[in-house]
Amino acid sequence: MEKQNIQLSMKAARLNAGYTQAALANKLGLSPKTISDWENKKVPIKPLYVYALAYTFGISDQLIRV
Repeated sequence: MEKQNIQLSMKAARLNAGYTQAALANKLGLSPKTISDWENKKVPIKPLYVYALAYTFGISDQLIRV
């Protein structure tokens, strides 16, 4: 059986975890604009934040599409 490679957009992961952009930004000590820029792929997510997002969302860092 082939292993499926499932990834979530950051927005989908955020919404699934029940966070608004503002609430997530506050939790991570960032501005809501940073969260928006990540979701709209205007700037890349630094690896440290990929791990923080995964922990916050309760998912593997491998599931977050960057």
